[in-house]
Amino acid sequence: MKLLEGKNYFSNIGLLVPEVLLPNDSVDLSKWACIACDQYTSSSDYWQNYYSFVGSAPSAANLILPEICLSRPVSLRGERQTMSVSDRISAINTTMDKYLSDGTLGKTFEGLIYVERTLPDGKVRSGFIAALDLEQYEFKKGANSLIRPTEETVKERIPSRLQIRENAPLELPHSITLVDDVPNGICGFLSSRKTRAVELYNFDLEGGAGSIAGYGISDFNTISSVAAMLIDLKKDNSLYFIGDGNHSFAAAKEHWERLKRNGAPMNHPARFILTEIESMHDPAIVLEPIHRVVFNCDFERFTGLFRDFFKGQTAFWQEYEDAASVRDINQFLAENSVSLDYSVIVIVSGIRTLCLYLDKRAYPFPVAAMTDFIDFMLPDAKVDYVHGTEDAFILTEGGFATAICLPRPSKREIFNIAYSGRILPRKTFSMGDADTKRFYVESRKIR
Repeated sequence: MKLLEGKNYFSNIGLLVPEVLLPNDSVDLSKWACIACDQYTSSSDYWQNYYSFVGSAPSAANLILPEICLSRPVSLRGERQTMSVSDRISAINTTMDKYLSDGTLGKTFEGLIYVERTLPDGKVRSGFIAALDLEQYEFKKGANSLIRPTEETVKERIPSRLQIRENAPLELPHSITLVDDVPNGICGFLSSRKTRAVELYNFDLEGGAGSIAGYGISDFNTISSVAAMLIDLKKDNSLYFIGDGNHSFAAAKEHWERLKRNGAPMNHPARFILTEIESMHDPAIVLEPIHRVVFNCDFERFTGLFRDFFKGQTAFWQEYEDAASVRDINQFLAENSVSLDYSVIVIVSGIRTLCLYLDKRAYPFPVAAMTDFIDFMLPDAKVDYVHGTEDAFILTEGGFATAICLPRPSKREIFNIAYSGRILPRKTFSMGDADTKRFYVESRKIR
C-alpha cells in the first residue's frame, strides 16, 4: 500500500483511496453477503437459518463472528456440538486465508465505491466506500479528533473483534460513518457519475432485505472533488461520526496501536479501516432507538426499582393491565413523544405494560436515563440490546423478561452532542431496523 499525498491519501481529511477485494464472478453474491454481526443477538434461529441457506457456498458469514455466540453457546452451520469463541475465531482466520489463496476473493478494485442500497420499503440509501485513518480517530470521551464516536463502547464487545483482527489477513466492514452533509451533495455528485463508473456488483439480498449495487470510481478528478467537498464539511476539526460500527472502529484502533508499539511502519495497511460514508441527512436514513430487554428480573421487582429510581416531580407513569392498550408500540411512542415537556418510554412484560413519562428538562435523553437506571439498580442483570419493538416484545412473552422501549432520537441532537465532544450512552440508536443494516460485501487486506 502506497501513501501518496494527493494521489491515494488525503491527510487533511484522513481518507485513503483503498484497494478493495471482492468475490470472483463464480460466487453467488446473495449467499456471499451477510448481515452485520451485531444483529439478531437473541435469535439463534435467524443465524441457524442463514447458515443453512449458505450451506457450503463461499460466504462472508464464514468470516465474521455473530455476537449471539458471545452471550451463550450456540450451534451453527449444522455443528454437532457448540464451538468456543476462540475456536470460531481460529476458523474465521483460516477461512480468510483460504479465500485469498483459492481465488474466492479474486477481484480487486482500487478506488472509491459508490453504493446504493435499496431498502425493503423501496427507499434508496446512498454512500461510498473508503478507508479512514485511525491516527485521526479516538473513542474516548471529550476526544477532539477528526473521526469521533457517537456512542460509548460496550467494553465486552471489543476483545473478540480484536482477537479476530490480530491474526486476520482481511477486514470486512459493517460500519457506517456519517457526515453532516445537509444537501447530501457528495452522494448526489457520485450518483451523477454513476454511468461513467464500473458496476462491481448489483444483486438482491437474502431475507427480504432489499438489494445493493456498487459502482467503482477510480477517476482522480472525481475522487479529488469528493475530497474537496469533505474538506468543506469540516467543523472544529471534526468531520466523521461513526453511526454504526463503533466497536469495529474501537477494535481496529486498539489493534493499530499495538502494531505501532511493536514497530509497525506508518504505511501499514492496518492503520486504516474500511467503512461506508453516508450523509446523516439522507432521507432514507431513519434513526431507530435500540431497546433494552432485561432478563431474569420479576416485573414487580423491576417496577418497584423503577419507581424508586424515578420518584419525584420529574417523572410519572401509567400502568395498563392489558397490553392491547398500547399494542402498536411504535405508534404509541410516536403519538406520545411529540410533547415539548415529556418523553415517553414503554415498559412491557408479558401482558403488562407501564408507560413512564420523563420531564425533558431533568432527563433530556431518555436512553441515558434508562442506562443509568440499569447500571445502578440492576448492575448484575443480563441485558440485551434489541432492534425493533416487535422483536423486543416477543422476548417478553410469558413474563420472563422486561422490555424497555424507547422513543426515536433526533438526528440534529445526536450531531450536536458529537460536535461538542460528548458521547451518547452505549447502543443509543440504530440506523434503521435489523433488516436494513449493512451487509458484508467488500473486504480489504490488513496484513
